[in-house]
Amino acid sequence: MSAMRLHFTWSDAWVLAAIAIAGDVDGASVKEIIAAGDAINGTLFTPKELRRGVAKLTRAGHARFDGELFSIAGTARDFGIKLLKRKNSAFCVMLAFEAFLDAEPYSIDAQSSEKDQDWPFQSLGDELVVAACKSYREETAGSCDERASSMRARVA
Repeated sequence: MSAMRLHFTWSDAWVLAAIAIAGDVDGASVKEIIAAGDAINGTLFTPKELRRGVAKLTRAGHARFDGELFSIAGTARDFGIKLLKRKNSAFCVMLAFEAFLDAEPYSIDAQSSEKDQDWPFQSLGDELVVAACKSYREETAGSCDERASSMRARVA
């Protein structure tokens, strides 16, 4: 699928960066994407943010889902491969993807924007995201700094 012009926001860039960092070129599970998102932004995706991001990114051809793993695709993959070879912080990777997507930057009103309504993605319901977040929290209890360092090392 060729990339089509969609309205992207900073949170879509956050999702794309998390997929790239967590999965490199091989792909990442929902829990791995959540972990990478936490390493990038110091917080967990909401189900709506993650679902909206992957729905828009897959529709545009920047990400793909094989039924189990998400991975970067198309021109985003080419961009991401070059980007991940550089010594960048995880947050800088997100900023680079924000520029790549020509995404609307963070705004306090971004969550209520009519342009950014919920996007359906059948394979990524609220229950799955909540369960992945819970599993990630349990796995990293007491070792969050170690997990974040591991994710940051993937881009260094």
